[in-house]
Amino acid sequence: MSTPLRWIGADPHDQTMRSVRGERGAVHQEGGIIVRKAIRDFKTLSPVRQAAIVAIAAWQLWLLAAAQRDIHRRPADQVRGRKALWRVICLLNTVGPLAYFRWGRRDGATATRQATSSKRGAGAR
Repeated sequence: MSTPLRWIGADPHDQTMRSVRGERGAVHQEGGIIVRKAIRDFKTLSPVRQAAIVAIAAWQLWLLAAAQRDIHRRPADQVRGRKALWRVICLLNTVGPLAYFRWGRRDGATATRQATSSKRGAGAR
């Protein structure tokens, strides 16, 4: 059941959307207020700090995209564990993609050696 929304506030220029629930008229703020506060706080930072935050966020998004692309293109026998699990792990901030690149991939030579040794073992039986 959706909650009815209406414009409230004494200030006519304050057009904050809030939800009204229940018969008591309890007012709950929507997530938009949190976003506006975060933007306002970001603008109060120095330009150097703003640039640092943007650079770190861009690096984190690049790592995520690179890891997801590598998981998609890499054959399953060259990934340690299940690909779906690594996709979920990569969503963990910066640690996930770094963990995938460090421990989640097998290089081509290792995967080939393992496949060859398992074929030899199967043929000898």
